[in-house]
Amino acid sequence: MRRPTQELLRIGLWLAIAGCGDDAADAVGGGRPDAASGPADAASERDAAHAEQIPPEILAHARDWPLPNFDYDNTRATFAAAIDSTSIGGLREAWRLSFERSAPYGFVTANPIVAGDRVYIQDMVSRVYVLDRESGELAWRSEEFGATVGPNGVALGWGKVFAGLADTGIIAFDAADGSEQWRFEPALVQSEGIDIQPVAFGGMLFVSTVPASLRGVYLAGSRGLLYALDQRDGSVRWSFDTVDSSDLWGDPERNSGGGAWYPPLIDPERGLSYWGTGNPGPWPSPIDSPNGIDRPGPNLYTDSVVALDLESGGLAWYHQEHPHDLFDWDFQNAPMRVRPSTDSGGKDLVIGSGKTGTVVALDAESGSLIWRAKVGRHENDDLDALPEGVPLTIYPGALGGVLTATAYADGVVYVPIVDMSTTYTGPSQLALEGTTSTGALAALSVIDGSLLWSVELPDPCYGAATVVNDLVLTSTAEGLVVALARDDGEEVWRYQAPGGINAPLAVAGDLLLVPVGVAEAGLLIALRL
Repeated sequence: MRRPTQELLRIGLWLAIAGCGDDAADAVGGGRPDAASGPADAASERDAAHAEQIPPEILAHARDWPLPNFDYDNTRATFAAAIDSTSIGGLREAWRLSFERSAPYGFVTANPIVAGDRVYIQDMVSRVYVLDRESGELAWRSEEFGATVGPNGVALGWGKVFAGLADTGIIAFDAADGSEQWRFEPALVQSEGIDIQPVAFGGMLFVSTVPASLRGVYLAGSRGLLYALDQRDGSVRWSFDTVDSSDLWGDPERNSGGGAWYPPLIDPERGLSYWGTGNPGPWPSPIDSPNGIDRPGPNLYTDSVVALDLESGGLAWYHQEHPHDLFDWDFQNAPMRVRPSTDSGGKDLVIGSGKTGTVVALDAESGSLIWRAKVGRHENDDLDALPEGVPLTIYPGALGGVLTATAYADGVVYVPIVDMSTTYTGPSQLALEGTTSTGALAALSVIDGSLLWSVELPDPCYGAATVVNDLVLTSTAEGLVVALARDDGEEVWRYQAPGGINAPLAVAGDLLLVPVGVAEAGLLIALRL
């Protein structure tokens, strides 16, 4: 196994703490009507019922990459692009954007957005770039607002571009010229930040705070709030506290937790949004509070999937994947919806995943568990307490598990994996030195979570999974981009970027966008057929 560089360990530590018509169906419902989305007539009914809630930019350009995870179902699967196993070998660099400055955790962590003739991206010092899709020429860029923990990124809607304002708020720009429209800057304690790529729907912008910022990590009293903002002026429509305890589980002077790092899943039929939440803190446990004894109980709603009413923010249901977490096991990834079809066994599912190294399928209506699958290496991960004076190595470690987004198509869930351990020398101490890591991409049956195939990779998968036609793509911390055949995992194509990748790819038409964030020079590289 390869020893990661100090820079990659720091990136890992950040992750630890850290046309219309059918286009409208894709925007609401994910992928092809005959596969991931269900019958075509049902898709048409969805369009008619919910088109007015979808921002016009997303509705018009749903076959590009208009949302962080392609569609509101977070499937990260496109069948409208020209790239497939027969054509991908023809990709050549078309243009590149250079990022001028990096933050402590790299140059870029955001998923690029593609809509019409524009490409949108935000770097880690919170500068927004709007580029010509064909040439890469700059249409406009914002000022630099300051470094962030990340991940961050932009959302489009109603003539605006929404983005993170360092890690202290959200800013809205006029999409045409970049002029500022409004700011949302809530009162935050020192270690609270807003580090999420927003999603726009139903006149609202969905964002979250987390108990981490460049000013501090999991300090006393910080908690994660999920927000729905009015897209017109940034005012709060509703908020939901992911800490189900007014006194932070009995110790507001020490404890913290929750929040969301990645965008929610939007389900307009049920009127719900689904979010993956972060871990409780402090982590590791303080010496005088071993094994989290000062935060007794399951520490709801950390390490969970929570389903909230779209209009009110009220809790519909929750699934907590790991109660009373001692190991920094966020269940943080954007939940993914699988619509009823023969591929899903007729079920409407929500797929959750995170640093627990588990993937779960939940009933979309009730949240009941349908199946759970362990992926990657698991060792000593069933402990509910750490012993004193007995060193233990835990897999997945705080930097391991499923750190970035899954993808879905045709009855298969594609999962990027990081096999990295954490060694604990006691209930309150850990050692990261000497940690080694590898990666993998696994394919699971959506029916029961069984493993269909798995391909090992030499380095951690920090770049999510992305489906395009008959291929699934992923990328590694050392900058390797691979395209695998979806049916059996056979490698079809590879590309070596000039630096590490810890941001997701985007595919639109004949274009593959590769953000390079862990390098001497940060880049967004556009490869075109």
